[in-house]
Amino acid sequence: MTSFPSGSTPQHYQNYRMAVCLLHTDPDLVRSSTTRKALLKRTCLSAPPKEMLKSAVDIAPTLRFLAQIPSGHSASFNKLNQKNTFLFAMAAFFRPSDLERISLPRCTSNVGGHIQLKAIAPKELRAGRPIIKTLLVQKNEQFKELCPVRAFHALRSHTGNRAASLWQVVHQL
Repeated sequence: MTSFPSGSTPQHYQNYRMAVCLLHTDPDLVRSSTTRKALLKRTCLSAPPKEMLKSAVDIAPTLRFLAQIPSGHSASFNKLNQKNTFLFAMAAFFRPSDLERISLPRCTSNVGGHIQLKAIAPKELRAGRPIIKTLLVQKNEQFKELCPVRAFHALRSHTGNRAASLWQVVHQL
């Protein structure tokens, strides 16, 4: 049998497994049944794909807000940090946990105006060992108001910044 009766789904059977285990004469047999597990797995794989309905998110208002924050010393430290964090998330695909691991002293700028960020020991491992994730973020010449390199340089040289990592910057707020 490759499918459940009409109107039933694998989730129905998984939901009632607990009740069946409580009422069955040998609950361990039900829990460890490879036949039951194979039936559920086969049915889930043969079921049509389920569409994920997520509403579209318009980030235009956020980008307009960030563009209004100047990338210089005239901006408040908190606003500049918000801008920098969001732009790094977009430009370098950083997760919030990666921000904690960026070492500001190890970040370098090259002649072209690009910055090289080093996230020390991010969650990813290679052969069971922590790594240093190096990312190159390029200057955005078309939209200078939304350039992550300019925002980073402004944040790094801001008088309110005494942090060694972006995580400390985030937690100074």
